[in-house]
Amino acid sequence: VQRVPRYILLLRDLFKHTWSEHPDYANLQQAASQMEELTQFLNMKKQEAENLNRLAALATFFKGKIDINLAEAHRRFIREDRFAIDTKVYLFNDIIIVLTEQTQTVAEKKHLSWSGRRRSSHGTTMT
Repeated sequence: VQRVPRYILLLRDLFKHTWSEHPDYANLQQAASQMEELTQFLNMKKQEAENLNRLAALATFFKGKIDINLAEAHRRFIREDRFAIDTKVYLFNDIIIVLTEQTQTVAEKKHLSWSGRRRSSHGTTMT
């Protein structure tokens, strides 16, 4: 993926130093434009792959801890954020999971509690 942006810079520089009457002038401009489109496509696919890997990791982490199967074919991971020291939010295309980490001082055991909402295929909200 790192080589493609270099090609774009090379093509732009070559285009910049090519006179407008040169037979390859239009081709250089088109090649640079197509390389930029390719870069955007590759970046999008890379992000999708990273999100899919994160979804798989979260599905494994939450398996048996919540009553929702995160590894469903339609589900897409969007992002996660920390809102407080002990609160994480996971946003998917169809659900949101709020995870609160509670620590007991006596045994220093961590307990995870979650709350989530999702929309059913009928548009009703389920908890």
